[in-house]
Amino acid sequence: NSDTPTTEPSLVSNTDPTITSSVTDQSSCANVGLTGLSFTISDAEDTSDLLIVSASSSNQTLVTDAGITITHSNDSVTIDVTPETDQVGTTVITLTVTDINGGTASFNFNYDIPQDNTDPTITAPVDVTVSVDAASCEATGVALGTPTTADNCSVASTTSDAPAVFPL
Repeated sequence: NSDTPTTEPSLVSNTDPTITSSVTDQSSCANVGLTGLSFTISDAEDTSDLLIVSASSSNQTLVTDAGITITHSNDSVTIDVTPETDQVGTTVITLTVTDINGGTASFNFNYDIPQDNTDPTITAPVDVTVSVDAASCEATGVALGTPTTADNCSVASTTSDAPAVFPL
């Protein structure tokens, strides 16, 4: 019947979303995470608030998926990565963005936490010469200075066991 109107289906274009970042492979010492890794997401058909952002780790012993925190505001995404305590090794962190039509884009980077085989260093402050307290055979209030410390994975603290009074 030629009097029946027909409707042609229309095709809707759908392009996959995109992820842009200058993040490269990362490394840190054990128990030290990564913060503020920035990514930009976009999609031709959807606003960024409709995009779903997720992240995963290929080595759940080193970094669990729950150890990756995602902050998503407009087209800006920031992630922080917290490794498991006292773990060393390598994992691939994957950030994925999915649009409402199921299109996806992924961005990967390696995260390495090497075994710390480097001893820390300490350098004593300069020599100190002090006078004896008047009418006494001791020196008090001696300022010994602060040692210089260094390590590839940071020095947690330095302490001094110097006495408050130095007998002579």
